[in-house]
Amino acid sequence: PEVEICEVVKQVPKYEIHYIDKEVVKHQIEYIEKLVEVPHIIYEERIIEVPEIERREIVRHVPKTTVQVVEKSVPKFRLSVEQRVVDVPSTLTHERPVEVPEV
Repeated sequence: PEVEICEVVKQVPKYEIHYIDKEVVKHQIEYIEKLVEVPHIIYEERIIEVPEIERREIVRHVPKTTVQVVEKSVPKFRLSVEQRVVDVPSTLTHERPVEVPEV
């Protein structure tokens, strides 16, 4: 094997930047305040009473009373008072004081 040395030339582009001035119109907006009076209508509400007739129907329920007689048997008690004399024995007790010795 022989080694051969070759020279290779590779061309690479070299960039050069040149600036060129180009005029462009820049728009500038200026605002001017103007007061223009415009009519403005304000509505204000007021109360106006308008008579209106309302018809209502009222139904009153009144009870119709009817009397119906129902016979019911109830026992009737009769008191008869009699006077009786009953002898009750009475026992008489006689109480006496007794001394209790103190401890």
